[in-house]
Amino acid sequence: MPFSIQRGTIKADFGWGYFRGYFPFYPWGYFPLAIRWGLAVTLTDTGIRKAKAKNTAYRMSDGGGLYLFVTPPGGKLWRWKYRFEGREKLMSFGGYPDVSPSLARERHLEARKLLVSRAE
Repeated sequence: MPFSIQRGTIKADFGWGYFRGYFPFYPWGYFPLAIRWGLAVTLTDTGIRKAKAKNTAYRMSDGGGLYLFVTPPGGKLWRWKYRFEGREKLMSFGGYPDVSPSLARERHLEARKLLVSRAE
């Protein structure tokens, strides 16, 4: 098999194995599979500062349903999309300069714990 998971990381050999044959348009290896498995890299402060406003609003994912919502005027808002009792919900944690990425992750973790305790 061209990859294996060892201690939470992906070890990939860059041969023309099974996955490499079906994903020939990814020359850097198995990065798309890492994203699919939920091993994506979290947002950094530098990456957030470099995010520019576009004509339409867009999201920058941080993992676990937490994302940075970038609006056309240039506002950056921390939001968490989740489901409760079969319905989709949205919780906001504040704007980017006021709420740092680490504080947003802490608030996200607290909200997840509260959601799990209320669901049980």
